[in-house]
Amino acid sequence: KPEVMVALSEFWLLHGFLQPEALEHTLRSVPEFKYLAGLFKNNDYKNLYRHVMEMPQQEVNSILVSLVHHELQCKRDNQLTKEQPGWWVAKLYEHETSISHIDRGVFSIYFFNIVKINPGEAIFQGAGIPHAYLEGQNVELMANSDNVLRGGLTPKHIDVPELLKHTIFEGVTPNIMGGEEIKNGEKNYSCPVNDFAINKIELQQHQTLTGTASSLEIIVIMDGNIQIKSSATLHVKRGEAAVILCGETYNIFTESHVLAYKAFVP
Repeated sequence: KPEVMVALSEFWLLHGFLQPEALEHTLRSVPEFKYLAGLFKNNDYKNLYRHVMEMPQQEVNSILVSLVHHELQCKRDNQLTKEQPGWWVAKLYEHETSISHIDRGVFSIYFFNIVKINPGEAIFQGAGIPHAYLEGQNVELMANSDNVLRGGLTPKHIDVPELLKHTIFEGVTPNIMGGEEIKNGEKNYSCPVNDFAINKIELQQHQTLTGTASSLEIIVIMDGNIQIKSSATLHVKRGEAAVILCGETYNIFTESHVLAYKAFVP
């Protein structure tokens, strides 16, 4: 399903497959992966990914145990940064007392883009784009759906056959959005779907924002407090949300700095 996230803190995630040249370099530069390079002929992402995701667990362990130990040592020696797959692999296992059963999702850490998003920036993830959240806090909005398909890096249910049916097997260049200011105090993060839209509302002391809801709108307050005046007057504080019905004209007022996000249908 399509979804969008806006970072509330520094945020790190995996997002889509590396472009062919970058993935080819990874396969040839990581010793444990060199034998996989032949599976990626003609940029055959599906062939490569199906192979590692359907691989018997014993083979996963035999390939990845030495790699995990190597990355753990590199992290202890301060040789890794968060831009590198090894940092996240080491983080995953650094508190484990026994390293023998390796999550096959480790392959994805090397095969996918590692993306850093700063507070207030966003990224859209289309249906079928594989991704995983690594660190940080965010606001997330997605299409109405119950078909989350997982392949690893989670204690939740994993369904590799269904994941392989719906994954888009192509290289992705992440598009980090800063948001476009549509009025003083409100920014829109453009999403190429009709299911949802999201705006950031950031007002300073005594600033007022006026709008008319073109659909049902949900406003969640992340910091500060606001007064929403329409057919009724609501006082909404940090951690609370307000719903505005379609067609309502409203004014938002704050006596202090406020940060909020608004979900609606475009």
